[in-house]
Amino acid sequence: MASVEDLVGLYMGFLVALPVALLGVAANLINAAVFLHQGVKDCVSVCLLALTISDLCSVLSGGIIYTYNLLIHFNVYSVIHSYSFAYVVSYICSMFYDISQAVMAFVTLERCLCVAMPLKFKEIFTLRRAVVIVSALYIFTVAAYVPHYVSTGLISRWDPTTNTTRLFLWVADYRPDVQLYLRFFLQTVMAALCQAVVLVSTYVMVRGLKESTKFRQRREVATPPNVNGETKEDPSRTKKEVQAAKSDSGKEAIGKQGQGQLLSEKNLRVVKTVTALAILSLVCNSVRLVVVLINRVVSGLALGGRFHNVIILMSVGTFVFQTINASANILVYYNMNASFRNTLKTLIICKIRSLS
Repeated sequence: MASVEDLVGLYMGFLVALPVALLGVAANLINAAVFLHQGVKDCVSVCLLALTISDLCSVLSGGIIYTYNLLIHFNVYSVIHSYSFAYVVSYICSMFYDISQAVMAFVTLERCLCVAMPLKFKEIFTLRRAVVIVSALYIFTVAAYVPHYVSTGLISRWDPTTNTTRLFLWVADYRPDVQLYLRFFLQTVMAALCQAVVLVSTYVMVRGLKESTKFRQRREVATPPNVNGETKEDPSRTKKEVQAAKSDSGKEAIGKQGQGQLLSEKNLRVVKTVTALAILSLVCNSVRLVVVLINRVVSGLALGGRFHNVIILMSVGTFVFQTINASANILVYYNMNASFRNTLKTLIICKIRSLS
């Protein structure tokens, strides 16, 4: 008979984590289909597709863990021990989630620079450079997890409870040092650095959006259109005065643009989308950082310890917020990106017609 601790983890995973993970997998598959149909054309599209891939792998890994635990509960035989399986796959989930955070930090920084200094950074982040940078982020994060993969794994061993040979968790003697590195560098330093980049970049983007909106409003007030959509001119002014006013207005607009105060409609939509994604990331990652800090401060928070149920709840809560961060992007894309919305509707219509 399962213990109370095991039942707590099972029900929390089955009722909360698994449904959220399944919705996350579906959402990211939809995102991937839309982005691939639209094609990769610029830096932002590269980042959003890379973000979708890493998010999909992250939520899929988590969903596999909770599905596996559910099957074990119903006495479905498995060659891999349940805890060993969850331990191995959970780090895969964390690795892809860290990749997502690195990509999110890059795309927010790129948009931040384009808002703050558009004339300098407009042509720097080309499609090719974006592919190189995103690939480097993937490679760097995977390389950062290499110490984990060489210090732990699965090994075949006799299991007296099932009277069969099964795969169990194996850890190296130097695993505590690796664990310290993982907790300090990846879970604390890298996570906090990405969070800081996203936070500062989001602040700059929000400020740029406000300045751009104010400048547009000033232009509309200064040059109100007439019925035909043309600018009204004061008939009392001479031709030279009108031309001088237009010249001054043009210089002022160029100056504002150089300061990032006037964004094109396309860039404005992109900045709003990235800003919404960044705010979502900040909220969800704050929960993860708080849980990490609690684990550092409070002793005894470990599986099988006296706070077993607490650590289960914290783990499920962290995974749920991670999955929300990796899955709710589709809502941002649909509400703030007309191209994404139209492409999705087109794909749905084509699918319905093919089935009918």
